[in-house]
Amino acid sequence: MFQGDFGERSGYQAAHEFYSQNDRPTAIFSSNNLMTTGCVKAIGDLDWKLGEEISFFGFDDVDIATFLNPKLSVVSRPMNAVGEIAFQLLHERIHFKGEMPKREYNLSPELIIRDSSRLRFPEDTSS
Repeated sequence: MFQGDFGERSGYQAAHEFYSQNDRPTAIFSSNNLMTTGCVKAIGDLDWKLGEEISFFGFDDVDIATFLNPKLSVVSRPMNAVGEIAFQLLHERIHFKGEMPKREYNLSPELIIRDSSRLRFPEDTSS
């Protein structure tokens, strides 16, 4: 595990750190778009074969995810729903005076599997 600062540079550094390990990971999960950008750039610079030697998952379905080769697997947040809820809350705050009731919203993310990840099985050593 690598704890970065959510910036592109720390994503780049994380990928380099993972690559330099004797027992390299089989997958990387990035926590935001900037770290994803840094990780993917480092993976390319290291000639680490994305989707073959290393699987990759990003967080948020950024537009560029489908333009890269291979296309990035992501955890996508329901941003349209987030925007609709934000609008409703803002509208209520503007039009209704007084105490606003406490609310809780549960929005489910979606796992979108693309070419940057693949299912790997341990090699069969029994034969």
